[in-house]
Amino acid sequence: MTGVWEGPHAPEVWQGPQLSDREDLVQLLALAARLGVADVLFQTGRPVLCKLHGEIMALAPWPLQKLHVERAMKWMTGDDSIVARLIGRQDVDSAFNVPDHSQRDEQGMPVQHRFRFCATACDHDGGTGYQVVLRYIRSRPPTLEEVGFPPELVERIAPRNGAIFIAGPTGSGKSTTFAACIRHILEGHTAISGNILTYEHPIEYLFGDIPSRCCTIAQQEIGVHLRSFADGVRNALRRAPDLTVVGEMRDAATIEAATTLVKTGHPLYGTVHADSAAQVFRRLAQTFSSGEQDQALADLLDTTNLIIFQQLVPAVAGGRICLREWLIVDDRVREAALSAPRLAVTSVLRNLIATGSAGRSLVTSATRARAEGLISPETEARILHSAGSAGDTHHA
Repeated sequence: MTGVWEGPHAPEVWQGPQLSDREDLVQLLALAARLGVADVLFQTGRPVLCKLHGEIMALAPWPLQKLHVERAMKWMTGDDSIVARLIGRQDVDSAFNVPDHSQRDEQGMPVQHRFRFCATACDHDGGTGYQVVLRYIRSRPPTLEEVGFPPELVERIAPRNGAIFIAGPTGSGKSTTFAACIRHILEGHTAISGNILTYEHPIEYLFGDIPSRCCTIAQQEIGVHLRSFADGVRNALRRAPDLTVVGEMRDAATIEAATTLVKTGHPLYGTVHADSAAQVFRRLAQTFSSGEQDQALADLLDTTNLIIFQQLVPAVAGGRICLREWLIVDDRVREAALSAPRLAVTSVLRNLIATGSAGRSLVTSATRARAEGLISPETEARILHSAGSAGDTHHA
């Protein structure tokens, strides 16, 4: 594998040494944060790369040797056993902060930049190398305005009970949107008052600096404080939660526990990997055995209030903009879905969204964004084409 990079370079490239000590790493990552990158990638045999506005580019010009990546991983995690764990066929997830001495916070202290860390062993010239992907997390949770949250949905983010799911591909900002919702609740803009519990892997946004007169928040990291998301949801049942946030709804045990939590009168946030708002119920129900899927689908329809799907696309002004579609799940929607064969539920929900009678489609959001000059006609056309293809291929 060659270390030569023929692609674009970041607007500012790290000119320091090749990670000779921890301070080099701190300065490199502080630079990445100031540039506003989404991700930073360290990989054996490659230069340090970053993803900025959806495009991958070089952040440092020199290729990383195996020793560089091993040292960087140890500095990032403080774990001297990380190399052995990776060679032992484990992947490692974590999160950490780095200080930026060029910027100061309100107390005059260096700004802390936070990164989510995922390390995996990979092939390198027939031997073992590593890839580390760092997701940059803003030091302070954003506001609803900063994430472009739809104003017509603001009153729906703090239900007395029921689930709200955000769906989208990896890197579409699902956790960031929920962080903005949680901040809105902590700041006292909703009727929720009391105990907020989050179960994450790893913990991303920190809320300690958000003042609140109405809520306390406790964040649990799966794998550190509890063994699994399912254990987390069952744990929440014993802690009088006023809002429970589940980082990933990815297995039947977690979904079943979450449904039980909601049925007992508690609101819940959860993220789902799905290609559209209409597909979320099918995706969640498919985690159950074939004989359990009809009941799981009925339970999910009964306990869900709102589904949001989101996608990041290039913005005309530079950077990216978040487009969203949503499904408001009321009794009329539940009746329409439950009266349809299970394999037709997604199509029924997609049609309700497309007609605007139960939400807003991604196509409508894209058309509005183009009319407002936020995205280009080419970006709108890609979304319309993708939506048309999804309608042709997703029959369930």
